[in-house]
Amino acid sequence: KEVDYKNYKEIFYFFGLIAITAAGIYELLKMLKNKKYSLNIDSREITLLYNKNEIKSIKIEKINFIKFYDKKVKRGGRSNIPIIEIFDMEKNVFTKMEVKISDYILLKKYFERHKIMVNDNFKML
Repeated sequence: KEVDYKNYKEIFYFFGLIAITAAGIYELLKMLKNKKYSLNIDSREITLLYNKNEIKSIKIEKINFIKFYDKKVKRGGRSNIPIIEIFDMEKNVFTKMEVKISDYILLKKYFERHKIMVNDNFKML
């Protein structure tokens, strides 16, 4: 008996469509969740907020270094969205989040003024 692969071809397309849809929904939900995070910088303390509720905070003196970089996208390209990572003295990540370019510039100046080491790998397009 010979197998007709044309019938199976449609099933593979269907599963491919389901996988792409699931990946798209996952990225959308991740993006919506990340929009609820914010940083509040008050004199010598940084507070991480989620839906305007404090999650955790860190004093400026307890920050080891700051890292800025951009997301790599497919085929070696880069996005124009800066990402900030704040590390404490134990080199644990305090937070990692996307920021606007205007906030990137202000945050970089703020941390440099407070003599915190800034590792800047973000390249504006």
